[in-house]
Parts: sequence; C-alpha cells; structure tokens
Amino acid sequence: GNVVGEISSYLKINRTATIVARTDCILQEFSLKSLINLCKHNPKLAVKFHIFIATILAKRVNFLTSQLEILDHDMHVPLE
Repeated sequence: GNVVGEISSYLKINRTATIVARTDCILQEFSLKSLINLCKHNPKLAVKFHIFIATILAKRVNFLTSQLEILDHDMHVPLE
C-alpha cells in the first residue's frame, strides 16, 4: 500500500497531487479531524501513526535529495 495526501492533512492545504490507480483498490481516507480524535482518544496509537508518517516523509526526502545530488553533479560535468 501507499500513503498519499498526508502533506495536505498536516499542513491544512489543498492536496498537492492527483493519483490514478492502475488496478482496482480499496482506499481509506484519514482526515485531520480523524487524526485529532486519534490523538485525544488513543495517544499511544497516534504516536505510532505519526512515526509511521514521519518515516515515509523522511524516506521521500532522502530519495529526492539523492536525485537532486545526481542532477547537480550532472549539471557540473564538463561537456565534451
């Protein structure tokens, strides 16, 4: 599975992406209101959820940083 739309939930902004599924799938919406309720009623689970999302975001940042480093390197290679 994948997580999408988490940035908009945390930042209270419009979603930054549109996705199209290649196959039939089951989606679960987790709204900011649901997250707030989770924090109030099950803080231990909320911590696990936040760590889960933070890990996903950290992996994405790490991947994008490596891609930027590759692009930066390619831009500085002298043309023959």
